[in-house]
Amino acid sequence: MCIRDSSQLLTPSPVVIPEVTIQPLPTATPATSAQDSSTVNVTVFYDSNFNFTPEINEGIQDVAVALYDNTNGRLLAFGYTNQAGVVRFEAIPSSGAVRVEVPLLNYIQIVGAGESNISVRVAPLPLPIGIP
Repeated sequence: MCIRDSSQLLTPSPVVIPEVTIQPLPTATPATSAQDSSTVNVTVFYDSNFNFTPEINEGIQDVAVALYDNTNGRLLAFGYTNQAGVVRFEAIPSSGAVRVEVPLLNYIQIVGAGESNISVRVAPLPLPIGIP
């Protein structure tokens, strides 16, 4: 008995290559929120006479002040106080509240849109009675 290999007689079925169509998804765009504008005045002063009010001769010069967008943490503005201890940031665009930081004094305050006036008081400490 002779067994033939019939696999040679069969024609292979053609290979069908599927047609693939790539349709890209639309790119997500961030939601545009209304840009708010903030004006921030920061006064850093050494209250030598304990009256809790900044006077012209009590300002602390060259103190760093930074403004951050409180929503995303992005730095919005940076500056140093002048001779009177004042720094003014005008018309700073933000997407909401603004975080004001005075790193030297570990001071942080959140302000909203519009104009804000911040006074940072450094209280004088009493001197020791005697020097050892």
